[in-house]
Amino acid sequence: MRNLFYMTWMIGWILGACDGSPSRPAPDAGDDADAVDAADATDDLNNANNLNNVDPPLTVEVLGEYVHPFNEGPRTFRLLKLSRRDGGSAYAMWTRVDTFSPSPAVLLAQPYDGIDWTQDPVDTRWADRSRQEPASSYPDEDGPDYIAGVSANIAYSLSTLSALAESSNYYIIHGISPLLVFGRFYAGDDIAGTVNVLHAGLRFLEAQVDVDPQRVGIIGGSWGGFMSIYGAAYAPASLRVTCAAYFPPVDFGDMIDYVTVQMPQLAPEANAGVFSAFFEPYVRRIFAGRGKLGGSAGSWDGFSTADVCAGLRGDTLVLHDDWDTLVPFSQSTDLVAACPGVDALTWTHDTPVDWETTSLTHGPMSAEPVFPSMTSLATGYLISRLVPVGATRWYAWSRPAMTAYLARIRELEGRGESISPVAARLREWLSPTSYVADFAADPLTVIPADEALADLLSEVWEETILPADVATWLTLRL
Repeated sequence: MRNLFYMTWMIGWILGACDGSPSRPAPDAGDDADAVDAADATDDLNNANNLNNVDPPLTVEVLGEYVHPFNEGPRTFRLLKLSRRDGGSAYAMWTRVDTFSPSPAVLLAQPYDGIDWTQDPVDTRWADRSRQEPASSYPDEDGPDYIAGVSANIAYSLSTLSALAESSNYYIIHGISPLLVFGRFYAGDDIAGTVNVLHAGLRFLEAQVDVDPQRVGIIGGSWGGFMSIYGAAYAPASLRVTCAAYFPPVDFGDMIDYVTVQMPQLAPEANAGVFSAFFEPYVRRIFAGRGKLGGSAGSWDGFSTADVCAGLRGDTLVLHDDWDTLVPFSQSTDLVAACPGVDALTWTHDTPVDWETTSLTHGPMSAEPVFPSMTSLATGYLISRLVPVGATRWYAWSRPAMTAYLARIRELEGRGESISPVAARLREWLSPTSYVADFAADPLTVIPADEALADLLSEVWEETILPADVATWLTLRL
């Protein structure tokens, strides 16, 4: 999933290329702590104490600032410590974009990024160890119910402030204020604690008087997809949250059944043990969170498809491949069946996944050329809803990836299946101020969206579709 957010960074970097000199040096992984200076900006952010709700007052502490160079000039990110309703702390990275007033905002779910600027000894210890003993995985010693020598290792990678800032650039160039919220998987939160991390981030956005509560987005994939879909479901009532979630775990009772019963029966005996070891740290975090979002101890109350469905108030898109062996395809299809208003884009195949040859993967959808069509469609879903009408929108794709995906969609249409979900998403890209950037082209090409879609659809459907006719062509397929 790290590749997914690298792709989003790449889109933003090219459309609003980094340039110039920072007002403070951009750190590398070893210098992040030095870049976090004490800030005197806490008071203007810490205005959530006036929120009138049943949760404890939200407190916001600015731990420091990081200034990153963008093409338009240096931009200051504030490094935040937020109080959680369960008494813990959440950490986030925020910059306010003043293109619009009030500003749309997006919460970027960052489940795994290592950070070292929090002043929390856990973060410091993990960061120091990764510098001193570089490795791909480490003992999950802060995870719930960890047993040395028995529990599986987890991956850890320290993220630089520079890379994190760049990952938000696609939204910044659209005038959307980004809030990166860190799940800190390595720090050991169970699933209830992770939900409270997202809740704290959304309460922060709720408290900002210059953020439009009707234009708040949230996006993430895999464990970040869980963070996104649950963040949206448990968001403060005053926010209308638009959610885009790639292959999200939704129903944790069903996830446990898949990981502990179904998957070991499906996988070859030679792989079953390795696959189970991969899931073991997740299983401990799932079991440790039961009963903490309501209901009796050990219950799945709060963690079911029905619970998520009941909380979703804004537009929601899930994207999933039916050859996903990490998060079952049924996690998304069951959500769509329970929540008729949830949108879905699916990558399907004519045969079941071959467990004899597969690894643990989210399926071929994540391996399309340059960057996957799912990235174009998910980010486009947010841009279409968060950017005000009449403002410029930059949709991004890899032409080969979109061609491959739509070739499959045409095949399904030829069999009599509805392609309404895809047609609806592409139709949203059409406006006089919308453009498409093709990142597979060399050099990069940027043309009006209606022209780009007309050319792509004409190629795939082998007919002539003019830019002026694209909207009608898509509408007929809704």
